[in-house]
Amino acid sequence: MGLLEDSGIFFMKGVNSMEFKVNHLTKTEQYTQFMHFMLEHIEEYVVKMYGDFPDKTIAKFTPEKIQGKLEAYVDRIGKIENTERGIEAALKDCLKISHFSCYLYALLKHGHAQADLFSSPKKGK
Repeated sequence: MGLLEDSGIFFMKGVNSMEFKVNHLTKTEQYTQFMHFMLEHIEEYVVKMYGDFPDKTIAKFTPEKIQGKLEAYVDRIGKIENTERGIEAALKDCLKISHFSCYLYALLKHGHAQADLFSSPKKGK
Protein backbone atom coordinates (compact mmCIF):
# COMPACT_ATOMS: atom_id res chain seq x y z
CA MET A 1 0.00 0.00 0.00
CA GLY A 2 1.07 3.57 -0.62
CA LEU A 3 1.36 6.34 1.93
CA LEU A 4 -2.13 7.65 1.23
CA GLU A 5 -3.76 4.24 1.48
CA ASP A 6 -2.02 3.59 4.81
CA SER A 7 -3.49 6.81 6.21
CA GLY A 8 -7.05 5.80 5.35
CA ILE A 9 -7.31 8.02 2.27
CA PHE A 10 -8.16 5.88 -0.72
CA PHE A 11 -7.72 7.06 -4.26
CA MET A 12 -8.18 5.96 -7.81
CA LYS A 13 -6.55 7.18 -10.98
CA GLY A 14 -8.88 9.19 -13.17
CA VAL A 15 -8.65 9.65 -16.90
CA ASN A 16 -6.77 12.95 -16.72
CA SER A 17 -5.51 13.11 -13.15
CA MET A 18 -5.53 11.44 -9.76
CA GLU A 19 -8.97 11.75 -8.18
CA PHE A 20 -9.43 11.46 -4.43
CA LYS A 21 -12.49 10.09 -2.72
CA VAL A 22 -13.75 12.90 -0.50
CA ASN A 23 -16.50 13.59 1.95
CA HIS A 24 -18.85 16.35 0.91
CA LEU A 25 -17.44 19.12 3.06
CA THR A 26 -17.00 22.72 2.16
CA LYS A 27 -13.48 24.13 2.24
CA THR A 28 -14.49 26.16 5.29
CA GLU A 29 -15.78 23.08 7.10
CA GLN A 30 -12.61 21.14 6.34
CA TYR A 31 -10.41 23.99 7.55
CA THR A 32 -12.51 24.32 10.70
CA GLN A 33 -11.82 20.64 11.38
CA PHE A 34 -8.11 21.22 10.75
CA MET A 35 -8.15 24.14 13.22
CA HIS A 36 -9.23 21.66 15.89
CA PHE A 37 -6.06 19.64 15.30
CA MET A 38 -3.97 22.84 15.22
CA LEU A 39 -5.31 24.02 18.57
CA GLU A 40 -4.69 20.62 20.11
CA HIS A 41 -1.13 20.60 18.70
CA ILE A 42 -0.41 24.07 20.08
CA GLU A 43 -1.94 23.44 23.51
CA GLU A 44 -0.74 19.88 24.06
CA TYR A 45 2.67 20.01 22.36
CA VAL A 46 3.99 23.48 21.59
CA VAL A 47 3.03 25.33 24.78
CA LYS A 48 3.93 22.40 27.03
CA MET A 49 7.28 21.93 25.29
CA TYR A 50 8.33 25.54 24.66
CA GLY A 51 6.04 27.75 26.74
CA ASP A 52 3.66 30.44 25.54
CA PHE A 53 4.19 34.04 24.45
CA PRO A 54 6.20 36.09 25.04
CA ASP A 55 8.89 33.94 23.45
CA LYS A 56 12.40 35.38 23.01
CA THR A 57 13.26 32.92 20.23
CA ILE A 58 10.17 33.67 18.16
CA ALA A 59 10.68 37.40 18.72
CA LYS A 60 13.94 37.10 16.74
CA PHE A 61 12.37 35.31 13.76
CA THR A 62 12.88 36.85 10.33
CA PRO A 63 10.92 35.92 7.22
CA GLU A 64 13.98 34.04 5.98
CA LYS A 65 14.27 32.04 9.22
CA ILE A 66 10.62 31.02 9.03
CA GLN A 67 10.95 30.18 5.34
CA GLY A 68 13.87 27.89 6.18
CA LYS A 69 11.80 26.09 8.80
CA LEU A 70 8.87 25.72 6.41
CA GLU A 71 11.14 24.34 3.69
CA ALA A 72 12.71 21.86 6.10
CA TYR A 73 9.33 20.46 7.17
CA VAL A 74 8.02 20.29 3.60
CA ASP A 75 11.21 18.57 2.48
CA ARG A 76 10.97 16.08 5.33
CA ILE A 77 7.36 15.21 4.45
CA GLY A 78 8.36 14.74 0.83
CA LYS A 79 10.78 12.03 1.89
CA ILE A 80 8.44 10.31 4.37
CA GLU A 81 8.11 7.08 2.40
CA ASN A 82 11.90 6.67 2.50
CA THR A 83 12.18 7.00 6.27
CA GLU A 84 11.16 5.24 9.45
CA ARG A 85 9.23 8.30 10.65
CA GLY A 86 5.85 7.25 9.28
CA ILE A 87 2.55 8.96 8.67
CA GLU A 88 2.07 10.23 12.25
CA ALA A 89 5.30 12.22 12.03
CA ALA A 90 4.26 13.59 8.63
CA LEU A 91 0.91 14.70 10.06
CA LYS A 92 2.69 16.45 12.95
CA ASP A 93 4.97 18.17 10.41
CA CYS A 94 1.87 19.45 8.59
CA LEU A 95 0.72 21.06 11.84
CA LYS A 96 4.17 22.58 12.35
CA ILE A 97 4.03 24.03 8.82
CA SER A 98 0.68 25.62 9.58
CA HIS A 99 1.94 27.02 12.89
CA PHE A 100 5.06 28.54 11.33
CA SER A 101 2.85 29.95 8.54
CA CYS A 102 0.89 31.76 11.24
CA TYR A 103 4.11 33.30 12.58
CA LEU A 104 5.08 34.36 9.05
CA TYR A 105 1.63 35.87 8.45
CA ALA A 106 1.92 37.90 11.66
CA LEU A 107 5.47 38.98 10.84
CA LEU A 108 4.55 40.14 7.35
CA LYS A 109 1.35 41.88 8.44
CA HIS A 110 2.55 43.46 11.70
CA GLY A 111 6.35 43.36 11.73
CA HIS A 112 6.69 40.71 14.45
CA ALA A 113 5.76 37.04 14.73
CA GLN A 114 3.90 37.33 18.05
CA ALA A 115 1.43 40.00 16.89
CA ASP A 116 -2.28 40.10 17.61
CA LEU A 117 -3.61 39.22 14.16
CA PHE A 118 -6.83 41.20 14.64
CA SER A 119 -5.00 44.46 15.39
CA SER A 120 -4.38 47.02 12.67
CA PRO A 121 -1.41 46.29 10.41
CA LYS A 122 1.86 48.11 10.91
CA LYS A 123 2.00 51.39 8.93
CA GLY A 124 3.55 50.99 5.50
CA LYS A 125 2.56 47.32 5.22
